[in-house]
Amino acid sequence: MNKRKTLLYQMTLRTVLFLFLFLSALILFYIIGNYQQFLDSNQNTILLLATFTAILLVFFSSAGFLESLYYLIKGDYTGCCRSYIIRIVLTVFSAATGTAVMFFTRTISFLSGKF
Repeated sequence: MNKRKTLLYQMTLRTVLFLFLFLSALILFYIIGNYQQFLDSNQNTILLLATFTAILLVFFSSAGFLESLYYLIKGDYTGCCRSYIIRIVLTVFSAATGTAVMFFTRTISFLSGKF
């Protein structure tokens, strides 16, 4: 039976993609800001935004993982189960990345005295 993916599932995966790319851009801005000597307040704002984005990324990645796992177990495949397995791996990777970045940004904020 060929069923379409639900709107919630599509929106969750798109949100994960958006948050992952936004977090990557924030980390890139932070690195560039270190070389171009941004003000400390700007750097702290970038770190704070990166922390909140990482928290949201972990939350939505966990939701995407659970949804993918549910559809894999349920057996309603739109194509094949390989796409759900790939999505499970990608959501686990993005959750791990979000967790690592969250600890990294909080550590930098703590060491700079601006926590």
